[in-house]
Amino acid sequence: MESHARHGRGASPAGRRAWSWITLFSLTSILISPLASAQSALEPAASIESASYGEAFEAEKEWLVVELFLDDHHLSEAFLIIWDAASNRAFVPVSHLSELLELAIHADLPSARVEGWIMDPARTVAIDLLRGRGEASGRAVALSSDDWIAQPDDLYLAADLVARWLPVTLTTDLQRLRLQVEAREPLPIHRRLERERRLARMRAVQGWDGAPHYEVLEAPYRIIGAPVMDLFLSGTLRAATSEPGSTTVPQSNTYSVRGAGDLLWMQGSWSLSGTPNAPLSAARLNLSRRDPAGRLLGALGATRVEVGDVHASAIPLVTTGRAGRGASLSTAPLTRAQTFDRTSLRGQLDPGWEVELYRNGAFLGTQREARGRFEFGDVPLVYGWNELRLVFFGPYGQEREEIERIFIGSEMVPTGEGQLDLQVVEAGTPLMVTSPDFQNTTGGLRASASYEFGINSGLSVLGRASTASLYGDEQRSYLSAGTRAGLGSWYVGGEVVADLGHGAAGILQFQTRKLGLNLSGYHLRTAGDFRSTALGYGGASRRSETSLRLDGALKLGAHIPYQLQWLRRDQRNDLQQHRVSARYGLRIFGAQLSHTHQLNLMQGALQSLNARASLRRRIGDWSPHLSADYRVVPAPRLRMVQAGLDRKLTRTLRAFATLDLRNLVDLQLGVRAGIQGEVGGVRWGLNGGWGQRGGWALGASLAMGLGPDPVDGGLMVSTPDLTTRGQVLAEIFRDANGNGQRDPGEDPIEGARVQGFGRRTYPARTNAAGRLRVAGPPSTYTELRLDTSSLNDPFALSTVQGRSVITRPGAPARLMLPVVIAGEVDGTLYVERDGQHLPLPGGCVTLRPRQQPGRPTAEAVEARTAYDGFFYFPHVPPGSYELGVCRPKSPDSTLVRPAPQPVYVGLDGTVITGRQIVIRAPAPRRELTRPGVGIAATLPDLNEGPTDTRAQNRLAVEAERRAALRARAARSNFQVRIDGEPTVQAP
Repeated sequence: MESHARHGRGASPAGRRAWSWITLFSLTSILISPLASAQSALEPAASIESASYGEAFEAEKEWLVVELFLDDHHLSEAFLIIWDAASNRAFVPVSHLSELLELAIHADLPSARVEGWIMDPARTVAIDLLRGRGEASGRAVALSSDDWIAQPDDLYLAADLVARWLPVTLTTDLQRLRLQVEAREPLPIHRRLERERRLARMRAVQGWDGAPHYEVLEAPYRIIGAPVMDLFLSGTLRAATSEPGSTTVPQSNTYSVRGAGDLLWMQGSWSLSGTPNAPLSAARLNLSRRDPAGRLLGALGATRVEVGDVHASAIPLVTTGRAGRGASLSTAPLTRAQTFDRTSLRGQLDPGWEVELYRNGAFLGTQREARGRFEFGDVPLVYGWNELRLVFFGPYGQEREEIERIFIGSEMVPTGEGQLDLQVVEAGTPLMVTSPDFQNTTGGLRASASYEFGINSGLSVLGRASTASLYGDEQRSYLSAGTRAGLGSWYVGGEVVADLGHGAAGILQFQTRKLGLNLSGYHLRTAGDFRSTALGYGGASRRSETSLRLDGALKLGAHIPYQLQWLRRDQRNDLQQHRVSARYGLRIFGAQLSHTHQLNLMQGALQSLNARASLRRRIGDWSPHLSADYRVVPAPRLRMVQAGLDRKLTRTLRAFATLDLRNLVDLQLGVRAGIQGEVGGVRWGLNGGWGQRGGWALGASLAMGLGPDPVDGGLMVSTPDLTTRGQVLAEIFRDANGNGQRDPGEDPIEGARVQGFGRRTYPARTNAAGRLRVAGPPSTYTELRLDTSSLNDPFALSTVQGRSVITRPGAPARLMLPVVIAGEVDGTLYVERDGQHLPLPGGCVTLRPRQQPGRPTAEAVEARTAYDGFFYFPHVPPGSYELGVCRPKSPDSTLVRPAPQPVYVGLDGTVITGRQIVIRAPAPRRELTRPGVGIAATLPDLNEGPTDTRAQNRLAVEAERRAALRARAARSNFQVRIDGEPTVQAP
């Protein structure tokens, strides 16, 4: 029966499912009645509660199909067990259970033995069921013939016995038809699930540069596009001229403008800043294109191209990273470490802000705003995945985070592929020099070309040619060769650099992870007159250097990540330095505590011991913070203490107060307080302060973002982050004709939301035109899909599964999310045997879409039938489908699959119910008499044929057994349990 118009739109899916069950029960009763009449003439009057397809059971034993759970994980919907009512015990199939738990244990049916090992090959399992003894993990196991049952498919052991030698507890819930497995120690399946959870969390973080989950969407580049801008203005009024270093208020008389947008088919980024004395003190322009999929420059497959003001990457043993004018190109992944186990993080930092860096929860450092930018150079990385978290703190209590992930390991370069890096930069010189007195005395020209090739999954080689200026005095050329290798859990690398005509240098590096600890280190040495800016210049340049670093975490009621590092340096002036540093972080009672120590020795004598500590806490609307910088050696001294308190007054208004104590020997006291708010995206701040050396001062600031409004049109005034984040314009509409495009007359959907990967929900909702704006990090995948829970109709869905959007500032990507009304398809799967149609439980039914011109094609879906053969496909998108049986895994399966049935789901949500699919079973192979039943059943040999055939035969026999039991229940007055549903029939 089919219904092509959805009735009762307010009805719940459960209500429609109940109606389907009533229809199915009626059909099943009609089919079973003839079989019941035939069986009643052959069977004796004695009541029989259950029967087995392999051998006869006593009246107390019966088959049950239950759901299998491991903790909260659903492992199986149809797990067969044997229930013995007399002993109140459940018997479980050993091989099947071990397979689902991913344990290396199997049952040998001919010899009735259980063999294998648990978690470790040393924890062997060897149990002889016929002899009633064995050993498991070094413990003796004794059992009797009542503790196990042999069946053609497996050996069934009592659940309480299995729990003695497996590290699990098995609990049978007959009311819910559920077998619960509780592990007493982590199992292999737990480790796999944890890996999958970590990967899911990783992908759920916005900006992760892994493989996209959906079709990639990106706004096309234009020759010139309407730019977006972030504007910052600040001014001060002071009682007197401040002394250097005596900052009373965070403002100064400055302006700064940042802009971003398409220019010459590239991503343009520019900035201008100035003061009253220098109206244009700095200018910067950068043109770039980034593609995490590596589709730039055709066959070259570049991931990054930059010109203008660029940042020159560090060259191992030759140069450190530095900004300048030039160009760079790379085909390496955007998430690759820039050197063996180091990377650099840089970006824009608003006036008055500071940023803290954490790696895997461990505090690494902090920086304050300096000329609108921040940079963490040579950030140490650990083996495996590194979560680098940048936490930004505004001058008035604002807080935001950015997360980047970088992998360190032996498989950084795929086998047979190469990664090219090119750069030519005049370090230290901007593209536009704004001062006539500018001189570059520490930079100079640097250029390099490097290529790394993957030999296999654990070995890569690299070569590099470079030239660099030694602080503007001398230009030198270098040739480098190196390798990286993965040796088990060890990641090692080495590189040799020749300073042509002068000398050479080499470095050996390693990373490994053992017992939850990450150990890394390196040793470098120079020979001859090797000189470079990376190793210093003159007598203080390094002759050799050795470093060891340990990263780990303590769990003493709280998670305490820490880092310990030792460094020894021998200089050309024969001085020897030792440096020992320690960092740790602790989050306890909601407070974030970080602490760093650094011990310096020169020629074996203690030179200094410095430390810095910071503490932040959020208590409701209050955010206190405290930081201290102190010295222990040579003379104890508290150099700086800063205490502050932020208070959130309303959603857009905050107040703060700060107390500064500096140079406690020659005390410098400073206090300041202020208020900050936001109106329509415009941030403003007013504050005042007094300093012992700077006097009093008043300050004011204004910050905003300006750009075209992609949602409502016109000019958009926003918070000042338009130049640092990309945008996605999503349109959600009712697709009346199902073509996936928004045509004239199709209605928008107001109040809808979108989701990110990992069910991250964005707060923005569509306006009356069905549009909303989502911000995302640039040059990475922002994965979006429709949040169907935000729609009024529970059967509404989008024909677009989702999109992986590459965003960039100033060029919003347009995402179309057409919405249609889904339908439903249900029915029953039967197996034909001896002219009877018996419901087939556990069967696989597929709904495969047909290709339709001009319309998006959905993916094929599968469903498993319930115990009575019922299948159900909810939320089926409109379109034409073929309904049929899944393709067998084994090509020689003897089951005859029927031809697919055509199914059409209309645009208004068609309900198709009562479909019947009949599978013809194979011809009988042998006759098996079941003692105590009184009839002879022709059954296939359940031990013959491929796995797929045996499984289908088993289900077919189970269907026949159920039909026989129902027939007997209809004739006699007794109760029989069929999958836990008692059925009582009166004669």
